Amino acid sequence: MTVAAKQPALRGALVAIGVVAAIACANSVLAARASRKNPPKGEFVDVDSVKIHYVVMGDGPPVVILHGNGSMAADFLASDLVTMLATSHKVFVFDRPGYGHSDVGLKWWTAARQARCLDGALNRLGVSEEIIMGHSWGTLVALALGQIRACKGLVLLSGYYFASPRLDVFAGAFPATPGPGDLWRWTFGPLVGWLFSVPVFRHLFSPSRVPSRFKARFPLALSLRPKSLKSSAVETLLMVPTAYQLSRSYSHLKVPTVIVAGEKDHIVSSAQAERLCKTLQNAFLVKLSDAGHMLHQTHSTDVLKALKGLEAGLPGTASR
Repeated sequence: MTVAAKQPALRGALVAIGVVAAIACANSVLAARASRKNPPKGEFVDVDSVKIHYVVMGDGPPVVILHGNGSMAADFLASDLVTMLATSHKVFVFDRPGYGHSDVGLKWWTAARQARCLDGALNRLGVSEEIIMGHSWGTLVALALGQIRACKGLVLLSGYYFASPRLDVFAGAFPATPGPGDLWRWTFGPLVGWLFSVPVFRHLFSPSRVPSRFKARFPLALSLRPKSLKSSAVETLLMVPTAYQLSRSYSHLKVPTVIVAGEKDHIVSSAQAERLCKTLQNAFLVKLSDAGHMLHQTHSTDVLKALKGLEAGLPGTASR
């Protein structure tokens, strides 16, 4: 190839590199802007040099809330559930590591690592004898926490508990891959997230409509920052092996547990909840016939009733 023939190819490559660099810079600016426009609403606790953001509301017996994959504390704060719980409980809503305003750190945050980090956070905050509520991927962290803390009980919403084939893992895990995944997260990933956010939310909330309060209060821009996209992709990649590893210890878990599932959940089959209820030693199942995946948003009263039912069976709580 002659020098003259190489020049157009070289110019094209330089232009492509320049465009990619410009898009990455733009996404960096937009991510910083999203953080400024949506400042932390709570406080921070430092655990092994990782800052964990949490919001606390109400007074009474403690309830700890852990959100799902790709989400943050703002998801629960945009629902009625936290407000209702706070009338009789002290509610701690956490941004899990890598989400919202919590630090990412240098680790891949497995459920076990998150459980150890949150255990340290709860100890620093003086929280004990709590009920732990987890939604979706947060149920895996809740189950891991239940094995290392003397908690009062678990409330598990729309969880994935046992390893099974998941075709969505392949696409969802791509942004976690070194190199191509990094490039995607810093260039086209946020834009694609914006473009597909409406159908994705419709799918998550189906068969219910996406609540107006969620649209108004959930800071989508925070969930589309490159760091958040990586955290979500890592959890997608780890979902099946994490469920497999944790499921080996379910039969030994004695903590009282209420499992809530929507029969019309398009993300996780309610059969997962049925199987978990049969596996755990001390659990009962609440199935909602008209509900999908986002139970804390669309069926907050039913979730609250399930938690109250759990409490009624706990020693020393029936009179509350």
